[in-house]
Amino acid sequence: MSRQQRENPESKPLIAGAVKVLFEVIKHFLHDFEVNRTAKKFERYGEQFQTLENMLLKADKRIQECRKEIEELKNRLLWSNVLLVAVLILLVVQIVIR
Repeated sequence: MSRQQRENPESKPLIAGAVKVLFEVIKHFLHDFEVNRTAKKFERYGEQFQTLENMLLKADKRIQECRKEIEELKNRLLWSNVLLVAVLILLVVQIVIR
């Protein structure tokens, strides 16, 4: 066997091993990149969810305030109607008595 033939079989497994290692390293880099990208998506979605949750809490607080104000206005309207009916009854009684 010549010198080239003797070196060639020994270098082929070395090159094949180096190529496999290179592909493994590339595969790990791609996997890490994908994991980081996904984690950033989750962080962004988490921030958006937090913002939406805060907005819903504020809206709920406003709704409760509006309901309270509506109840107060209903009570005022009820008492003003009671007073108007009382005044009307007094007017009718005054007219009937005269």
